[in-house]
Amino acid sequence: MERCPICKSHVSRFSEAKEGIAMRGWKCGKCGESFFPGSEMLRFEILTGRRRDLARKIRSVGNSKVVTIPEKLIAEAKVHSNDIALFERVKGGLLLRIIHTH
Repeated sequence: MERCPICKSHVSRFSEAKEGIAMRGWKCGKCGESFFPGSEMLRFEILTGRRRDLARKIRSVGNSKVVTIPEKLIAEAKVHSNDIALFERVKGGLLLRIIHTH
């Protein structure tokens, strides 16, 4: 973002704490309006508990990382034991595909 969508002036990167969470975004030098990217807002919602239902922490087990899948998604995708989780790199993260083995 280079220009303020409100007054069209130059914006600069800035950081501020919102509810104890450090947030990174842009601030307009003229009108003072601040803007945060969608990824930063999603991070804020997860860390403050507003999106806890589908968010999971990544844990270490030995030399690997483990993440659980929410039961709601397991039921919707009809995931069973011995199905395969295929990870693919996509722009901005990872995509998980479930390959059913039966």
